[in-house]
Amino acid sequence: MLTDVYSELRKIWARINTDENVTDLNFDIRLHKKLLDIFQVGNYYYMVNNVRQSRLELVSPEIEQVLGYPTGSFDLALFSDLVHPADMPYFLNFEAAVERFFASVSGEQLFRYKVQYDHRIRHANGHYIRILNQYIIIQHDAKNVRTFVVQTDISHIKQDLKPVLSFIGIDGEPSYMDVDVQDIFRINGPVLTGRE
Repeated sequence: MLTDVYSELRKIWARINTDENVTDLNFDIRLHKKLLDIFQVGNYYYMVNNVRQSRLELVSPEIEQVLGYPTGSFDLALFSDLVHPADMPYFLNFEAAVERFFASVSGEQLFRYKVQYDHRIRHANGHYIRILNQYIIIQHDAKNVRTFVVQTDISHIKQDLKPVLSFIGIDGEPSYMDVDVQDIFRINGPVLTGRE
């Protein structure tokens, strides 16, 4: 079993190329919140994740409704502990693929892709829900790589299926659906507990 997911995640994010200094000056969190309220397919919360610093800079209060955790207690270390053990290799392999994908685009193209994948995460009550994890880059420089992340409960739409990674093109960029990823991370041991 992967024992230190947070550490592996930080290693992946540390490899992000920050040669270009670009910021999405058009990003307005209030506008995005209004659009999310209209178009989301389930309960959601949003975050601003500074992947270069490996910390959440903002977590919306809706996290309490979706996952049952108070806003102030939720951080990346807790998040990485909550991902279902069977989905953990997918999660880390997807993040490694994202790092490689964004290394292949530059400048304003960084803001023209939405990353999207799903996986299961443990609710505070102990049950797992399936979330759709979506994010866009909003700042990219040597000190800060910030993403705007939206995580939506899609348990009512997708259950017990393999997680899928896609890169959704924005402003005319091509989309890449159900992307094949390198099998870097694997489970070494039983996935299910005795109770499961």
